[in-house]
Amino acid sequence: MDQDLSYIIERLESIDSKFDEKLDKILVQTTKTNGRVTSLETRFTKTENHVEILKENKDVNRGRDRVLYVLLGGLGTTALALLILFLQK
Repeated sequence: MDQDLSYIIERLESIDSKFDEKLDKILVQTTKTNGRVTSLETRFTKTENHVEILKENKDVNRGRDRVLYVLLGGLGTTALALLILFLQK
């Protein structure tokens, strides 16, 4: 009976040590994964901020470009009208 009990205890300790090894491996892998995820989240936040800044600049540039096109179009039209007026005389 003592032998059976000691055998069962040895087996349980063996199983327990295997679980401890697996848990240690899981802990190491989880720590690595969490580090990578944290790094990616930080990069995502920075990138998201940069994208917002670029969107704002694009809107500002688009408005500025429209004004320039209208002014150049008006100046070109005026120049052509003056050229035609001088050529007709």
